[in-house]
This record gives sequence, structure tokens and C-alpha cells, in this order.
Amino acid sequence: MKKTILLSIVIASLFVCIHCSNSHQANSNKQKDSSINKSNIGRPCNNIPHLMELGSSFKPTDLGLNVSLNKNTELNQFLDTMDETCLMKQHNYEIFIAVILVKQYYYHLSNAHQGYDLLSMRIGNASKIIHCFRKMANKEARMEMLNSGLITDYLKKNPQIRNIEINTYLNKIKNVNDSIEMEAYWEND
Repeated sequence: MKKTILLSIVIASLFVCIHCSNSHQANSNKQKDSSINKSNIGRPCNNIPHLMELGSSFKPTDLGLNVSLNKNTELNQFLDTMDETCLMKQHNYEIFIAVILVKQYYYHLSNAHQGYDLLSMRIGNASKIIHCFRKMANKEARMEMLNSGLITDYLKKNPQIRNIEINTYLNKIKNVNDSIEMEAYWEND
């Protein structure tokens, strides 16, 4: 009788161990699948030929960078599938980031007469853009604020990444800043 009970306990323990092992392996596989989807492992990090067109297609629609990105469907879908490391390996990625941020800053000035804190906008795909800009501009140290207007300082120090579109927006920004300084902008509010 004791042998039967002992044998039953051993079999039950063995069954529990096998079940736990299978469950752990299934959870491990799920975690691996999830990390593969999130980090795009296995997806080649090739040069994206239409990167500049995606940046040029960006049209800010809101003071929040992520809201503006969400409304630019094709660009947002691209950023959903692209991790930061792969993005920063792209030819002309600095121009891509600069075009997006200079347009967003112009939107800030045109609609609210000031730059806004990019660090408070690190949501969704905006966090990728902001993180790439911080790396580009050597602003990775702990900061309380990263004003969207810093893109103009960065572009002045790095004229090699300025293209016709960026120069056009820099001129527009200068005109808006001049109007704000002369207080002409406030008369329309």
C-alpha cells in the first residue's frame, strides 16, 4: 500500500514537472516571438531609397509631434517597422530627421509663437525621431528640456545636411521669428 501511494506521488510529481517544463518552453517561445516582432530581428537593414520622400511628405498638423506623425499614415507606418539602429544606418538619415523637426518647429512658431519641449513628446514614433536627433546633436545627457527650436542651431552648425527644403523652412522660421520680435504676429491673435 505504501509503495502504491509513493509510486502515485512520484508519477504525479513527474507529470507536474513535465507540464511545467512544457509551459515554460511555450512562454519562452512566446517571448522570443514577441521580441522578434518588436526589434525586427531578421529583417534586413537595407538602404531605404524613399527615405527622403517620406521626410518631405511630413505635414505637421498638431503641436504634438506624435499626433502629427500619426496623421501622416505612410511615414507613421514606416516608423512602426523601423527600429532606431536601422534608421540611423540609413544614408541621409540626418536630413530625414532634420526635415521632420524643422517642419514641426515651424508649425510651433506659426501656431503658438514659441518652440515646445520635445522631451515631453516622446510617445510612439516621435520617441524614435527625438532619440535620433539627441544622438545627432550630442544632447544625450540628462536634460530637463529639449526645445524644438534647437533644430535651427543644429542646422546652422551642420550646413552639410541642409537641402533646399530645409533651407526653405529655415527662411520661413526666420520670417516668423522676425515678425514675433516686431510684435506684428501678436496683432492677429
